[in-house]
Amino acid sequence: DHRDLHSFPTRRSSDLISTSMIQPAVYKVAKEISRACLKTLETLPPEISADIAEQGITLTGGGALIGGLESFLTYELSVPVRVASSPLLSVAQGGARVLEEPRLLDTLLEHAYVC
Repeated sequence: DHRDLHSFPTRRSSDLISTSMIQPAVYKVAKEISRACLKTLETLPPEISADIAEQGITLTGGGALIGGLESFLTYELSVPVRVASSPLLSVAQGGARVLEEPRLLDTLLEHAYVC
């Protein structure tokens, strides 16, 4: 079965999903993320809150690629929010680092804050 580019069905622009179609769903998720972050920030010790206020929050993983999330959270949280330079890779790199240095996992769990 030989196929070339001309044998694939073409798509009409009306078949595409527009930003306005998904914006309400994304907004709801972004608002929940914002609420969880605010709740967590309220429970942190003052020295950690001060560090976050000064240094900000770095978004990692696939969620970091949601268009506008960085700006939305910066506005909602009133702290600087940025996307990691390689958000998808940074999650794997962090996991690898914990595997290489098991004491890091102990430290992370010791200082973990759950909403």
